[in-house]
Amino acid sequence: MTAKVTYRSGHAGIRKILDDMHDVLPPERNGNTLYLRCRTMYGQIQTLHLKAEASDNPTKLYIEMQKLLPTLTEYLKNLKAKKGIPTKMAECLNELNVVLEAIVDGIELEDSANDSDTEMADDEPDARTEKPEPPVKITIKTEAPEATRGARCC
Repeated sequence: MTAKVTYRSGHAGIRKILDDMHDVLPPERNGNTLYLRCRTMYGQIQTLHLKAEASDNPTKLYIEMQKLLPTLTEYLKNLKAKKGIPTKMAECLNELNVVLEAIVDGIELEDSANDSDTEMADDEPDARTEKPEPPVKITIKTEAPEATRGARCC
């Protein structure tokens, strides 16, 4: 059995992903143009997200964001860090890409994180939709019925 992958979805989810990405961006250092490129590309993605939140048609802006993600990934790879792209940054980039694809395609991520998980989830009952049985109350009668009072047993 595999664990079901959940993603943060919608505008608020994208904002949280971008906030997480900000924490692991290369630091602002004067003189290093590669760091500056990464931060500038992140700023463009963040600006598009802010515009999308206020827009009547955010899908166009999310498509533009999708197009910028490979560029940011490439800039991060070009930093040639000893350890590569930080794991947290790679996770954020992957999650952001999945969430943007879902928004553009009109898919709700709460229903299906990915196809393989939904196939397995269909076989198992969903614990959230089952109603629990009411608890059984046990009552103990302390008095004997009228007919048995005073009767002999043997």
